[in-house]
Amino acid sequence: ATGPDGNTYALDLMRVHTPSEHTFDGIKYAMEIQFEHSGMLNGEKTYMVVSVFLHEGAESPRFVRKIADAARAALDSDEDGSGVVEGLEVEEVPFAAIAQSVLMQTEMPLEISGHIRHEDKSPHPKASYRGREFYADQDASIPNYKAYYYYHGSRTAPPCEQNFRWVLLKHSMEVSSEDVAAMTKLTGSNARTTQKLNGRLIVDSNPF
Repeated sequence: ATGPDGNTYALDLMRVHTPSEHTFDGIKYAMEIQFEHSGMLNGEKTYMVVSVFLHEGAESPRFVRKIADAARAALDSDEDGSGVVEGLEVEEVPFAAIAQSVLMQTEMPLEISGHIRHEDKSPHPKASYRGREFYADQDASIPNYKAYYYYHGSRTAPPCEQNFRWVLLKHSMEVSSEDVAAMTKLTGSNARTTQKLNGRLIVDSNPF
């Protein structure tokens, strides 16, 4: 994959957080899925994480259902009730298909994500590049691969290395409450507390 910085990265792993680790105007999404990539820049290893956000809705994407089904199966096999499982056995996950669905995602209908509202009555982050009036134009859809926030930060887990580049996709996807509950039951609430920006610059790919 080629990042916004023009560097080439390879996908290493995928992490699921419930609720989201990033917030928009202090609001967390039900789930954040992070696709962690690594590459070399100026002779040093560097990382790029692409985050997609999921709001509660009627149905999860197929790849999320697979992970949640694996979580439910793991919990069902926890015979002693310890809550400790060895790992998840997930049917082969087609990352090419996942990338296609995530990066081509456009805005959600207002009635689906209407619970995420701000002073301007938009269901999208107040810093978003388009408001309600523009979204009413169905021909104005811009996919996630052109709609994101980008900043230099750190890994969200210790030792919190600083050589991380974050790409936050603007358009959220649906996830069912049952799948959120399954993942949360397995991992607990595993989101890092919100951190201060500490002077970091957040770049908007489409600052309309």
